[in-house]
Amino acid sequence: MEKKEKVMKKLGMVMIIGAWILWVAFPVSAQQPEQVDPGQGVTQGQAGPDDQNMDVKTYVELMRTDLRTQKKQILSQSMELDDTQAKAFWPIYNDYEHDLSKLNDKGIEIIKDYAKNYENMQEKTAKDIMNRSLDLQAEKLKLRKVYAKKMEKALSAKVAARFLQIDNVVNKMIELQIDSKLPLIK
Repeated sequence: MEKKEKVMKKLGMVMIIGAWILWVAFPVSAQQPEQVDPGQGVTQGQAGPDDQNMDVKTYVELMRTDLRTQKKQILSQSMELDDTQAKAFWPIYNDYEHDLSKLNDKGIEIIKDYAKNYENMQEKTAKDIMNRSLDLQAEKLKLRKVYAKKMEKALSAKVAARFLQIDNVVNKMIELQIDSKLPLIK
């Protein structure tokens, strides 16, 4: 029972740290609801660095860099790897993040298309964005399966499962924060 409680405490800590990351990385504007400006492809009411609006890709890249560092810190604290495990884990994880960033770039393109077409969304465009989003989710799941097998082979099923748990929580929190800023299709 002690071991289960320890795992639950760690998962709780990961969730708290993840929530803190999101709170810091994605400030919520209490003054006005967020709106997508189709002309610029940036979110109004949200200040970027130096309170200047910038294009979506630049702003997302700045957030992504900071989040990658914070995600690594969360993993370092939560994975409880010994030196031997760490030597096997981190190269696999770095490859995973590299491949995941390529998929996240596809997500950015989908968001850009959404922002560009939000005001006058046509059925054909909505269907395209919907299908690309679903395909992207499937690609991310496939990637997670590939890397889970690599981690299981190099380390153990328990370590791979722990990684998937932590990665899943952090990624869901990030996705929820991004998705909550997008207005619903009219």
